[in-house]
Amino acid sequence: PHRAAFADLVLAGAGRPLTTHAADELLGAVHRRLRLDALAGASRSAAWLTVVVALVAVLLHLLVRPVSVLSVALAVTITWGVALLRALVTPIKAPECAAWADRHLGGGCAYETFLEARGNEGSLAAAPARQRLAQWIDESAPRSLARLAATPHDAGVLRPAAVALVAALLASALLLMPAQ
Repeated sequence: PHRAAFADLVLAGAGRPLTTHAADELLGAVHRRLRLDALAGASRSAAWLTVVVALVAVLLHLLVRPVSVLSVALAVTITWGVALLRALVTPIKAPECAAWADRHLGGGCAYETFLEARGNEGSLAAAPARQRLAQWIDESAPRSLARLAATPHDAGVLRPAAVALVAALLASALLLMPAQ
């Protein structure tokens, strides 16, 4: 099946879109990884913003006027919702995935070049280069996928989330105390 797909690709030649299942699979895996990174970054930001909201709420409660726990909970919920929603709706484009794969998975510039070649019709003179690129991608993408799978994903969310939880609990306890 692998040779048949490559034969179809080679027969397509210049003037037809450059496609290879291996590249699509790799770029899809990188897309999922980048989405996880975006969600982790949003979670870290929301956690630190939770600490700030808790601190501001306690200061307002102690120095200005009473603040309800419900209003702080609402502010924290909105903070997390906006951060995560933004991470989910921000598009991750194929060139971003290709550039990440080139930098982190040993693609050189092949994956970015692949996307450029896929988007351009090209001339007949480019057919051998397109075929070599497709062959290189088909041979290298499984190694890149294995490398991606072996790369640990350190989201770095645990510490900020723990600090946010402690801050929220302390703020809740302090907000339940009568204001002076």
